[in-house]
Amino acid sequence: MSARFSIDEALAKGWISKEEARAQKAKAQKGRSLPDESDAPKTQKKKSRKPPKPILSVCSIDGDLPQEKLWRACVKRWPSWVSEGKLVWEYLGAVPGRRFRLDIAFPHKDHKLAVEVDGWEHHGKYLSDFKRDRARDRALVRNGWRVLRFYAEEIHSDPAALTKEIESALFC
Repeated sequence: MSARFSIDEALAKGWISKEEARAQKAKAQKGRSLPDESDAPKTQKKKSRKPPKPILSVCSIDGDLPQEKLWRACVKRWPSWVSEGKLVWEYLGAVPGRRFRLDIAFPHKDHKLAVEVDGWEHHGKYLSDFKRDRARDRALVRNGWRVLRFYAEEIHSDPAALTKEIESALFC
């Protein structure tokens, strides 16, 4: 599991130096706003049955993608939850034996909530993608998760309102 912060947030908290911040921003300006999977540290060996240890990664999410905007709104609303592992970016391991990632997850035992960002380009263009998303939702529900899906336009228009909706789902 990992958590992501903007470059400015990481710099303000003293997690990275000014030089590292400049380097990360330069890398992001070259069209690479998110790290490759190969850049992420390995969390477990293939044959290990232990769950992966949380990883706190600092990377650039200063972009305008809907998932990034909603993530920043959630981090602003629940800043301490990131370090506590209660709010996770691209959560892997929600369903044992499945390799999909949740866009944003609240994996706390009391309120397992998956937040998925849907867009026409990736989630509605093909019937097979639509069916795969429904199968994922069913697998999550069978494993104790609740799923909220938001579409890009509503995230761009008012991400703060969506955090209120997420909050009501978390504490209902």
